[in-house]
This record gives sequence, structure tokens and C-alpha cells, in this order.
Amino acid sequence: MAPSKLMTGDNLNDVLDAISGGTLKERTAGLDQLTVWLDKKGKSTLAALGDKNYHRIFEHLFRCALAEKQSYYGGKKTTAAAAATRLSKCAEALRLALNHGAAKLKRKTVVAVIDHVTQTLPAPDGEYVEPLLKDYVKSLSGLLNHQSNAEYLATALGANAWLSCLDFCIDAIASYVDSTERDASIRASPGPGTASIGFSSRSSNLSQMAARQIQRGTVQDLLQCIYLLVVPPNAPLGKRSVDLSKTLIQVLQLRHLGMSQVTQLAFASINVLLASFQADDLTLASNLARDVVPLMTQWWQGRNVSQDEMLNSVRDEMLKTMFLIHLHLERLVCRDGSVPVRRDVEDLAEALWVEYSRRDLRSQLKLDDLTFIPHRMPRDYFTLHLFGLRAHNRDGERPWALVQNLALLEQILWKAHKQTRLPSPDEQPRKKRKAIGQLSRIQEKISGNDAIRRTSLQLIPFLQEIEAFTPQENAYILSDLASLISNKDVVTSSWAMLASSR
Repeated sequence: MAPSKLMTGDNLNDVLDAISGGTLKERTAGLDQLTVWLDKKGKSTLAALGDKNYHRIFEHLFRCALAEKQSYYGGKKTTAAAAATRLSKCAEALRLALNHGAAKLKRKTVVAVIDHVTQTLPAPDGEYVEPLLKDYVKSLSGLLNHQSNAEYLATALGANAWLSCLDFCIDAIASYVDSTERDASIRASPGPGTASIGFSSRSSNLSQMAARQIQRGTVQDLLQCIYLLVVPPNAPLGKRSVDLSKTLIQVLQLRHLGMSQVTQLAFASINVLLASFQADDLTLASNLARDVVPLMTQWWQGRNVSQDEMLNSVRDEMLKTMFLIHLHLERLVCRDGSVPVRRDVEDLAEALWVEYSRRDLRSQLKLDDLTFIPHRMPRDYFTLHLFGLRAHNRDGERPWALVQNLALLEQILWKAHKQTRLPSPDEQPRKKRKAIGQLSRIQEKISGNDAIRRTSLQLIPFLQEIEAFTPQENAYILSDLASLISNKDVVTSSWAMLASSR
């Protein structure tokens, strides 16, 4: 049978009326036509649509989705199957409409979309409406991808819509995480057995049923939504900082998700959180730092970085995390004397040592990357007293950041080491102990193989910049460097000379 004239025309209003008020056959045909129109029509046609046009499209799609949701859960199997098809078409049309029109939406329309998605997706049985789930979550991502929408949600109506959207994403991810097997095969990592940030207990079979519907791609979309919600500078992160921290740590503990954008988004969101509250909520920041260190060790895989951009992007976020938390780690290790955190810091440092030293020289920090007139560089750029990174040297930023962070970790370990071997007051009058009596980790590395030695030589200027060593300790290190200046390896001798020049 030929399609009805109504469904073959380009009259948008007629198509929308068919979607929300026509027969089931007309509704299906209308959804098909709207989807094709949104997907295939040229940008010039869609460019003419404004907020009112999109608001009308959304209203009709919402009515259709609510009606079909009732049929999906209240009808027979055959009725439910047909309703599922129409629900999928509704979700696809909404996703396409938001991909095209998110930048044109006004505040009322933005809130209407958030309310509909977060209220319609949960099902009566505790699951999610499966035919809607994938594209509805993508619809949220498409809406939030226009930053002004997320910024408005953060302030509108006491941030209620922002909180509703964030809570929905957190709950969906938590239901997935909590139902996932956490046996040794999945969580075999150096991570702590018990997180410092307490986890809420979600017992229900309902959350397990919901989690079975959520696939890895949907988890990634949910994390994308979370990241887009927390990035705006006016986001009220304090209202959900604890819940967000829990959820993000839980995601990073799921090794079966593999190295992917899920990992990158989780670390990126943690960095936004840390930057926002690390000086205001020291307890939460310290707990988050404690929990994330072993996870960074876990995800810092010893693979060739030169050809793996995803791995590089994840490591970029981890390097930011290390820099944000190093003062909290120093407090935990050196002031509070936390032995478990000290071990975790040492494990992370060793992971960085091993991986970086195994890189080919092109992927390490090179002398050609440096400029020796750092006073001409901006103050907030990559500079030390002796040298700086050449301007616009994007390839050199990653190895510089790694060496700098490794120096910060080594400083923490050296401080902790010296504290544990301080003599008691009764021992002070006795013969002075030589600092060399307990070799620093750097001195041990200098005496290692060629690759480890090169890394240690690169590290010394960074350690000197943050005054990790006393003058006496620097003198002992300098004596070790003297013999390396004449090393046959040009790279080794050059870095030894640079490390000795302060």
C-alpha cells in the first residue's frame, strides 16, 4: 500500500500532528518522515528552525513517547513490541533534533528536555525504558554539549534541573557499577580494597536489572554528560561533590572497561572536582587523592605511547591529577605518616620510572625541546631556573609534565624517608650521620642501567628547582654526576652537565 499523502509531504506541522495524534500507522510513518527530514535534509533547511520550532517538535515527541511507554508496559507482547519500535524512533528523532538545534534553544525548552528525559527514562519496574535509553542519553549529551545550556542549568530555579540531570547520570552509572562483578579478575589492581570515600549501599535487584540494560557506550555517554555538567565555572559542585567523587572512583576501578574515553572522562571530571574544592574541603580532597593514586598506577600502562592517542589523552588527564593532588599526598605521607599512601605513591613513582625509561629517546624530554633563556618565557609557562620548554613545543609538553610530576612524587618520598631515619634527641651529640649513609632514590637510580640513569639526570634539575635536597645532599649528588659528564653516551653526558650546572 502506498504511503498516505499526509506522510509524504514536507509539511512539518502535519507530520507532528500525526506523531502525537494520528493512528498507530500514521504515527509510525510520521516518526519515520521526521527522522529522515532531520537526518537527511540540508543544513540550510534546518537553519531556518528556531526555538519555537524545536519546542513544538519536542512537545509532540514527548506526547508520543509517554503514550507509547504506557503501551510498552501495559499491553500484550505484540503490542509491546510495536510500541518499542515507535519508542526507538522517538528517541532517535529527539537525538537528531538536539544535535541540530541545541545551540538555538531557550531556557524553557532546555529545562523541558531535561525534565522529560530524566522523568521518562525510569521504568515502573525499576529498570529503564530500554528502547529509549541509548538515544535519550545521547540526547542529553547533545543538549549539554552547547555550554551555554549547561551554564544556564547551573543557575536556573536553584539549579534544580542541573541537579536532576546530574543525579540521573550518577544513579544510572552507580546501578551499572554496583551490579558489575568485582572479583579478582575485574579488580586485580594495586588499588585499595576499601575506598576512603564511603560508598552508598544499593542493594536492590532493581538496580541490577537496570544495569543489565546499560552498555559500555551508554556509560561513556553518561560520563560525557557528567563532564559537561561539571565544567561550567558556575556549576554548584559542592552540592554533589561527594556523590560525584564516589561514582568516578567506582568507574575507574572497573578494569574491564579498558583504556577508553570512559577512563579519560572519569579522570577529567575528577580534575574539575579537585580544582574546585581542594582548598575548601581538605578532607574530601585528601580522601579523593588517597583513592585515585593506586588507580593511576593501574591505568598507567607500559605501552608505546607514540602511536596511541587515546592512551596519551588519558595520561594527560592523569598528569593533571598528579599535579593537583601532590600537596595533599605530601600532607598524608609526611605529616600524617600514612604508610599505605606512601606505598601507593612509591608504586606510582615506580610505574612512571619504568614506563618513561623504556621509551625511545624521541618520546622523552630532549635537549632540543629546551630553551636556555627561561627569563624570556611567560611566568606560567614550562620553566625552571636553568631552562624552559621552547614556546609552542606541544610534543615536549607531555614528557616535561611527566618528569615534573615524577620530581614532585620523589620529593614526597625523600621527605618521608628522612623523617623515618631522624635521630632521637639523645643521639644528637653523637657522631654525625652522613646523609649518604642512606642513599636517596635518585642516587640509586643514577647507579642503575643507562635508561634509568638518563631519566634520573633529567629529574635532578626539577628536584633542585623545588629544593628537594639540602646543600649537603646536593653535594653528594654532584659527586655522582661528575663522573657522568665524560660519559661516552652524548645524551647522558649532556644531561649530567645540565644537572650539575646549578
